[in-house]
Amino acid sequence: MYIRRTDGERVPFESFSVSRATLSALRELKFTTTTPIQSSTLPHTLSPNCDVLACGPTGCGKTLSFLIPVVESLARERWTCSDGLHSCILSPTRELAMQTFDVLKNLAKYHSFTVGLVTGGRKGFREEQRGVVKTNCLVATPGRLLSHFEGTYGFHADDLRVFVIDEADKVLDLGFKNEIDRIVGYLPEGRQVRLVF
Repeated sequence: MYIRRTDGERVPFESFSVSRATLSALRELKFTTTTPIQSSTLPHTLSPNCDVLACGPTGCGKTLSFLIPVVESLARERWTCSDGLHSCILSPTRELAMQTFDVLKNLAKYHSFTVGLVTGGRKGFREEQRGVVKTNCLVATPGRLLSHFEGTYGFHADDLRVFVIDEADKVLDLGFKNEIDRIVGYLPEGRQVRLVF
């Protein structure tokens, strides 16, 4: 499904099938009503088995439009660290990955699944290896994610449910096509895909 809409209604997050834990986190983050892109995408992304391509300008609320459904899917399926990787969010840059991870961490604070961040441009690959195999929702840059698929024992995406590429146009503009092709080779066929532009 392709969604490009910035003139939709603003409605309370309670209007959607969102857990109390997520609603509490949203309130603490000072989010009570959706932006137009969120009200357009959430009916689709909160449903299972729906691939979505969403476009909108910077600042329109795209990040929450894909993070809320990821968090809700993990909560609905009662995912725990022993279940492995459920969702992966690719970001084109370390800075964007860190911003996305900060929102994710706050949004998931009342849930019991684990979230993680792996990016290039920082030391600590061996330290990451210890934690990444128990991470349920991972925010990553393409090169670092591929390094873990290729070099971290026990890390796999066999049960992955959701694969998000944030700022997909930038991911390709920055020359990550080869990495994306190789990453997709590690993912199961039945995953949901969200492309965000």
